[in-house]
Amino acid sequence: MKKIFATVIALLMIFTFTACKDKAPETPDKDITAAVDSVDVEGKTETDESAINAPVNGSKAEIVSFFNKYATAMKNYTGKVFVQKVQGTISKINSITGGNAISGSFQPLLPNDFPQTDTKTFEDGKAVDGTTIAKFLPADDLTKYNVPVDSVKSATCTNQDGGWKVSITLVPETGTGFQYVPTHHSTCLDALTLAEESLSPFELLSANVNYQSGTYTFVLNSDGTLASINVIEPVNYVCKLEMSVSVDADFTCTWKQEYRFTYL
Repeated sequence: MKKIFATVIALLMIFTFTACKDKAPETPDKDITAAVDSVDVEGKTETDESAINAPVNGSKAEIVSFFNKYATAMKNYTGKVFVQKVQGTISKINSITGGNAISGSFQPLLPNDFPQTDTKTFEDGKAVDGTTIAKFLPADDLTKYNVPVDSVKSATCTNQDGGWKVSITLVPETGTGFQYVPTHHSTCLDALTLAEESLSPFELLSANVNYQSGTYTFVLNSDGTLASINVIEPVNYVCKLEMSVSVDADFTCTWKQEYRFTYL
């Protein structure tokens, strides 16, 4: 009796195994796939390249949306990455009254400190000194980019090195005073501010400040991480100064940032 029972059990096991083997695998849940893609951008796993729908030759709105997504993803990157940053300002006098003597005294007062290099390794979004990767990247007071389309003069997205090069150029903005903060440029760039006392012995009487369409460019790898960032932000100052005599000065300061990423 036990032998017959054992035979029946064996046949049932064979039937069950065959039925399971022939059953087609279920389609992965779309919500789970989407969640994985979202995590991928933050650098925790590999990204499905087909999930990156880059707007090559797309509209300005499409490219700006793409920029916001992937530039923000780098601000929130949690994988291990070595970042080299080179930044600083290059200044030149366009015109100044008073001749060579005034020009020679004024030029050394302007910022000319490019290049300054800094390097840090980030893991879980922080370096060993506590600096966050969001703070290290352009617009250091932001944790995400939300550039409006009306802040952008032009935008491009092209194929490059198996990935994509994305560039946005902002609309020009004009204000008064060295502490002027431009609304559109501050959505993704650091405002360039000069200290009035840095011009001593010249006294600043007035200043018109013209942000001349700063450009933010990044190269996106095929896995959704950034290979590089480049920032060019020219700011023109038209000032009235005084140093025993009245002086009119027109000069341009260009803020530059260059980042390179090595993933570890």
